[in-house]
Amino acid sequence: MKRARKKSRARRLITLALLLFAASFAVATLVVVNTQLQRYAGYRQTLDGLQNEILAEEQFSLDLILREAFYASDAYIEQLVRERLGYVRSDEVILVNIGQ
Repeated sequence: MKRARKKSRARRLITLALLLFAASFAVATLVVVNTQLQRYAGYRQTLDGLQNEILAEEQFSLDLILREAFYASDAYIEQLVRERLGYVRSDEVILVNIGQ
């Protein structure tokens, strides 16, 4: 009977040790997974910010291209000549306000 109790006690100790090991392993795994999830969230946030910056820079680049095309056009040259030099077309009528 003493032998059976010793085996039973040994089994309980082994079971307890295995349960403690399993619990420790589970906690360690959760800590590692949580750390990795936090890193991923940080990387994801950085990626989103960089993608927004890229979109803003692409929009700015497109605006510059459109502005460059306008400055190279006849419409821009005509606008400058009209505004700065006061030129008008031959078929236009000029109204001058001579009052006050």
